[in-house]
Amino acid sequence: MTAGQWFGTVLMIVFGVWFVGFNILLWVGDRIDKRNRAELADISRDFDALGPNPSLEEMQPALDRLAAYRIRFENWRSPTSNPT
Repeated sequence: MTAGQWFGTVLMIVFGVWFVGFNILLWVGDRIDKRNRAELADISRDFDALGPNPSLEEMQPALDRLAAYRIRFENWRSPTSNPT
C-alpha cells in the first residue's frame, strides 16, 4: 500500500470511531432526556389534577417533587457548584 492509502485508511478508522462514539453519546443523552421528560410530565399531571385555585397545602406534594427534580437536575449539570 502507498502512503496515501495508509493515510486514507487511518483517517477512515479515526473518523469512523469518532462517529460511532458520538452517536452512542447522542443515544445515551436521548434516553436520559426522555426519562427526564417523563418525570416532568408526571409532575405536571400532579399539578393539573389539583384543579383551579388549589391551596398551598394541596400543592405541597407536587411542589416538593418539583423541587427534588430541580435539585437532581442541578447536581447532574454541575455537581461541584451545588452540593445540596
